[in-house]
Amino acid sequence: MVQRFFGFLLPGLLNSGLALWIVWHLATTASYARGMGFGAFVWLYAIGGLAIVLSCASAFMLLATGGSGSTDAAQRRPWLMTALINTSIPSVLMLLLLVLR
Repeated sequence: MVQRFFGFLLPGLLNSGLALWIVWHLATTASYARGMGFGAFVWLYAIGGLAIVLSCASAFMLLATGGSGSTDAAQRRPWLMTALINTSIPSVLMLLLLVLR
């Protein structure tokens, strides 16, 4: 239960928070004033990095501790896909913010 929270739910919540902040920032700031301060960028980078680290660790744990057999692999596959998607979302969000600002 703790592994699923830290490995899947927390990175998903961090990614959702990043996406909501980016949408809010882009919607409430005029296009000519969208310059983001260094402090905000550092916080976003740290939160995205935490999501990436937690997701990578959970994906590694799924691959390293998995048993053999097709049933076990079929049960782990959705969790592994979730971990890998959570790993790539912060990078995509940061690139989107840099492109749209």
